[in-house]
Amino acid sequence: RVKTGVKNDGTFVARELEVLLDCGAFGDDSPGVLGFALLCGRGPYRFAHVRSHGQLVYTNKLRFGAFRGFGNPQVSFATESQIDEIAARLAMDPIELRLKNIIRDDDVWFGGQVLHSNGLRECIEKARDASGWRNGAPAPSSSGRRRALGFALAGQQSGLLGTGAIVRLLEDGTLVLNVG
Repeated sequence: RVKTGVKNDGTFVARELEVLLDCGAFGDDSPGVLGFALLCGRGPYRFAHVRSHGQLVYTNKLRFGAFRGFGNPQVSFATESQIDEIAARLAMDPIELRLKNIIRDDDVWFGGQVLHSNGLRECIEKARDASGWRNGAPAPSSSGRRRALGFALAGQQSGLLGTGAIVRLLEDGTLVLNVG
């Protein structure tokens, strides 16, 4: 359940998030997944007030575990879908609504960390312009199929629960860098 307070001009004011998580028959990773999902509930946006709460429910199923997102995809799907609904109600372009409210340099991020720099605005603007977003729906292709355009954001923090990097020097002298 997501509840977002927004001014008439599109400024985000507050968000409340409630998450009910099926953790299967064993707790294992579920508390960590729930905690991370709750942290991700604000997304990469500026809010004066955020309240997140969640509950784990034991069920007669196999153990629950995280895979590629640690609770973030589910929460981001709900919150981003709601932002699209808000944009429609305000008759605003969904990307412009997001740009109005994204985090900025020196804002506080997950867990109190200060962002000294980020390229989110530039990334959004480049994606918008390269996709033809402002031109409306793309024309049908030669096969007659239509393409659809969609847009969503998610916040992810590397290193909150641990991070690492692997650097390999290959026989041909090239370097391979693997990071989360």
